[in-house]
Amino acid sequence: MIQSPHFKSLTDESGIATFIFDIGNKEIIYKNRAFSILFPGCEEAEIPGKLWDFVHADDHEYARKCFDDLLQGTLKKEIHLRIAHENERLQWVRAMPSMYTDSEGRTFIHCHIIDVTAELINEHTFAKYANKKNSILNILAHELAGSLSIARTLSSKLKSDVLGETHNKLVDHVMQINREAVELIRDLTSREFLETANVVLTKKRVDVARKVAEYIEEAKNAERKIKRTITFNASPKRVHLSIDESKFMQVINNLMSNALKFTTENGIIAFKVEDKGDSVLFTVSDNGIGIPKKHHAVLFDQYTSAGRPGLQGEASTGLGMSVVKNIVEWHKGTIWFESEEGNGTTFYIEIPREAP
Repeated sequence: MIQSPHFKSLTDESGIATFIFDIGNKEIIYKNRAFSILFPGCEEAEIPGKLWDFVHADDHEYARKCFDDLLQGTLKKEIHLRIAHENERLQWVRAMPSMYTDSEGRTFIHCHIIDVTAELINEHTFAKYANKKNSILNILAHELAGSLSIARTLSSKLKSDVLGETHNKLVDHVMQINREAVELIRDLTSREFLETANVVLTKKRVDVARKVAEYIEEAKNAERKIKRTITFNASPKRVHLSIDESKFMQVINNLMSNALKFTTENGIIAFKVEDKGDSVLFTVSDNGIGIPKKHHAVLFDQYTSAGRPGLQGEASTGLGMSVVKNIVEWHKGTIWFESEEGNGTTFYIEIPREAP
């Protein structure tokens, strides 16, 4: 079938692993040089079974699902999975399969495979520090709001005890500087949240348990300052899901921000990630002041009346939970909550493994 020397030369020089699989005869009828480098030790007679052995055990179910979707003509995306070598070295690859039928009625799978390990490591590093930055800014804004509240109280005391217009003006000036600093941090975090939410959804397969754990770890580093206990649990420890990472982590950031705003000192904020098979369930709970019943029906509305200042005076744009709901729904997921005034709040987010 593959007779053209020009085709062979082109694929061998491309550096992209390429193979053609004859579905009817269950054999690979062509593989290029890059394929042999990526999958060393594969001989023609044993390629189908040997190739499958390279797929990481945790990705077998995902790979089989993608293969079934390809055969049914419903696979319309690239595939990201891990390749495990005998020396325990892992590679991430991007597979781009397609299926076609020739003039004799034979059906083939034509697939290109690219090693994207370095690309994903770079993306992971960038995302890790972006999440770290968001976590730090979130906590910084919370801490500054608390400091501002104390400064306001002290300012009021000074203005009542200290006579003289000059001193009062100085106190007012200090208050203005503090207020502007807090507003700047809030503006940066709110602006980034809204701008991130307004771009096109770009989904990829991500270990969401690991991503949330990294975010929580940064928050836990500040537990002493924020005076709240933050916990995290994942079941199992590795949970893969197709998401737009930057947008979804903004959802996590927003829920953390709300929990900090409405939980008193020495409170508890708990994050959980649970693999439900066909979906992944995220839970964020706190033992804070809860949401009044009158706000439940409109909590996810834009510019809702449910928007409330935090316990330390943190402002609300009235947009946060509306944007969160949009991002969750873009992932074909659902979000809901349980809350009782005075007894805390729990948010649930469920994202399906494969969008319908």
